[in-house]
Amino acid sequence: MVDSASNSGASNTRTEATTEDYKRVLAKPMLYRGIVSALFALVGVFFNTTPTVGAISAAFAVLFLASALFYWPIMRLSLAPSYRTAVTSAVLAWAIAGVLAIIMRDATGMALAVAFGYTIGGASELYGGLTTRETGRPSKDTTISGGLGVIGGIIMVFMTTSDAHGVFGMASMITALIAVHLLISAVGYMQDQRRGN
Repeated sequence: MVDSASNSGASNTRTEATTEDYKRVLAKPMLYRGIVSALFALVGVFFNTTPTVGAISAAFAVLFLASALFYWPIMRLSLAPSYRTAVTSAVLAWAIAGVLAIIMRDATGMALAVAFGYTIGGASELYGGLTTRETGRPSKDTTISGGLGVIGGIIMVFMTTSDAHGVFGMASMITALIAVHLLISAVGYMQDQRRGN
């Protein structure tokens, strides 16, 4: 009886993830999401007048589905449960927004799909960052990207009266801010890893 209790106690103890673990885990997903976001923003800023509504819808779908795809592996890693829960809900929100972006073919529907993805995904990141403050910079970076997402989602709600090109342009500006933040964070994490090795 004592042996089984001590074995179950030993299996429940696990080492907590350190700040370096978070940096190592987040570096590549943040980099890839930042690159996709930057490409989306560049297309939205410089080619805003030429794409059709279908192309804009496809661009939103690629943005959100790629974000979900790049963050999906984080859910299986041994980070804090609250952080894994936050990433899981962000991934689900981005995946749903990507599917909604494919389905919605009018400007109002696209704006609401983007607002959903930004707001729910951002709120999830915000929660993950605020509940893991002991990790230092990764927590701050996650909180900032979540805050940008929530603010972007609120802005997109007000874009429901605009046309598809206005929705695309505003989403591109919001995504550009998120992309810059993600790229700076990811490059910083990679430099920290190189210095550590």
